Amino acid sequence: MYEVTNVIYLYLIVSVLLIGFNIVYLWHEKMNDKVGIKKKEIYRKIILDKLDKETTEQDQKYFYRQLKNVNHFIWFDLVLEDLKKEGIDIDSFILKLAPVFQKLAVYYRNKDSIQKAFFVHILSKYPNMSDNKSDRIHETVMKFSYDSSIYCRENTMIYLYTNGTVENMITALKNVNNRNLFYSQKLLTDDLLKFKDENSRKELAKQLLEMFSDFHIEMQIGIINFLRLLEGEFTEQIYLLYRSHKYDKEVELAMIRYFARHKYPPMIKEFIHIMDNKNEDNDEYRIIVTSTLACYDRKEIHDVLIEALSDANWYVRKNAATSLAKMNLNAEEIKLIENSKDRYAKEMVSYVWNELGKKITWKELKKG
Repeated sequence: MYEVTNVIYLYLIVSVLLIGFNIVYLWHEKMNDKVGIKKKEIYRKIILDKLDKETTEQDQKYFYRQLKNVNHFIWFDLVLEDLKKEGIDIDSFILKLAPVFQKLAVYYRNKDSIQKAFFVHILSKYPNMSDNKSDRIHETVMKFSYDSSIYCRENTMIYLYTNGTVENMITALKNVNNRNLFYSQKLLTDDLLKFKDENSRKELAKQLLEMFSDFHIEMQIGIINFLRLLEGEFTEQIYLLYRSHKYDKEVELAMIRYFARHKYPPMIKEFIHIMDNKNEDNDEYRIIVTSTLACYDRKEIHDVLIEALSDANWYVRKNAATSLAKMNLNAEEIKLIENSKDRYAKEMVSYVWNELGKKITWKELKKG
């Protein structure tokens, strides 16, 4: 009985403490909102007053003190967002505070990863205030590129995609790579595509190819996928990389996919070699190749794909049928498929072509 009573008392004490915590938390939030409203009014007044004036040393000291506090920084940023929505040019004002952000870069450099990630996120929203070579913002950003927090690293990369140079990008990617830090293949590809203008992306791609072997597998795949989505042609370089056969299987498969978007006739010989190897260990290569061949509409490829309709692997057959549906087959090739004794080959063609809305030339499938 005594033990049950103790448990009840303990439960009541915990409940009272939780209720007290909630009351204090709600009170704190309410007070914080009031402070935030007042601070935002002050910031708005100062910003509007300084739009056409130079900021004084006193102004810069004031904002440095204010923006060392994350909550104040958030309120400051919200004011800028509101002014921007009102059509007010805030960029010129932010640039006047460049010396403040240079000092803040040093301040936030020694904070925890969450505050670092927040600071570099804010920097990525504002006009570039760094020389991208040696100033304090540059030094801080490059240090953040290999921070232990993935959020800090990703926000840093986003900043560099907006404000960095090709050299900055290469250095940051090497920092991530050399420390074996995680970087999602898809995220890397998507992010690289955001880098500045087309010419800058092409120059970045060129330099990444030159040092391709220095990157680990996941980054190699992300780089190839980035190149695949670029307009620039790097077919010969990637062809030579593939021909070396010194890269991981997943990297080679990414290279094969590259040639689905960027046609390169010399690769046909490699495709045919892959299709001739019907070993089960080679199935994944043949699955990708039969899909890639869709853009190589020529007689020798038609023959390869028609033969692949009878492959033991279902996905190879399906991709072969899909690729053939996108090609201009002649009457003789259509007849060859029609007269096939392989029931499953014809069923696959019928299934895929009907799905794609392509007319089947024979009335019904013959049961082989």
